[in-house]
Amino acid sequence: MREQEDKLNPIKMTCISCRKPWTVSTKTYYEHNNQLVGTKYYPLCKTCIGDYLGEKDNEKYISRVKEILQHLNRPWIYEQWVKSNSDWGRYVRHVSSLNNGHKTFMESEFETEKIQHSVTTFEIEEDARRFWRGYSDEEIDELEYLFSNLTDGYESESLIQETLLKQIAVTQMKANHSTNTKEYTDLISTLSKLMNDANIKPTQKSNTNQSEEIFGAWIKKIEDEEPIPEPLEEFKDVDKVKKYLNKYFINHFAKLFGLKDVKSKE
Repeated sequence: MREQEDKLNPIKMTCISCRKPWTVSTKTYYEHNNQLVGTKYYPLCKTCIGDYLGEKDNEKYISRVKEILQHLNRPWIYEQWVKSNSDWGRYVRHVSSLNNGHKTFMESEFETEKIQHSVTTFEIEEDARRFWRGYSDEEIDELEYLFSNLTDGYESESLIQETLLKQIAVTQMKANHSTNTKEYTDLISTLSKLMNDANIKPTQKSNTNQSEEIFGAWIKKIEDEEPIPEPLEEFKDVDKVKKYLNKYFINHFAKLFGLKDVKSKE
C-alpha cells in the first residue's frame, strides 16, 4: 500500500517538457482529473505551462488555455473566465475546487460564450430573413453559407428538395456548435438521414454529371446529338490535300498491294 502511495505521490517528478526533476508540490505542478495519468499531479510543470500560454494579448492564448484544461481534464467555463479577468492562475484555482475537484472538461460551459465581431460586419437581406425566420443575424449568416454550398453542389428541383437542403443546413449548424457528445451524435445521425432522403450522399450521387464534365465525354455527346453535317461538294477538297494524298501516297500503296487506284474507282 505504501509503495502504491509513493508512486502516486512521488517526492520528485520529471517534467515531460523541460525534462527537469522538480520537487512535487502545488507550487510546481497542477493536480488533475486525467484518468490516463497515474500520478496525483500532472507531469507538466507550471513553468512550462506558463511559457506555453504566453501573454494574454497573444491571439492563441485562449485556445491554449482550453488545450491545457483538456490535459488536466478541468472545465472551461466562460463566465468564470471573464470573472477571473482572463487570468490563468486565478481561473484554474477556482475550477479546480468545483465539485470537490471532480468537475471535468466534458462539463464545460461554452453556450454562454459570446464571440465579439469587432471588425467583420455584414448585412442580412430581407429575403434571407424571411427564409430563415426565427434565427439571429449571426445564425442566418452561417445558414446562408451552408445552404449556398449545398445548392451549388446539388440541384434544388422542387420545394421538397429545397426544404431538405434547408433542414440539412440547420442540422449542420447545430452540430457545429454542439458541445454535448450525445446531442452531437444524434445531430450527425439526423444529418445522415436527411442527406439520404435528399439523395446527396457521395456514395449515392450519380456519375452522369461527373462524366459529362469530362472533356472527352462532352465532345462525344456533341458528336452524337449535334453532328457536323457533310460539306457541300464544292467545299470538300478546297485546298487539294485529298488529291495530293491520293496521288502520292494512296495510289502508290494500292499498286504495291495489287489494288485499284482511287481514280479507277471514281
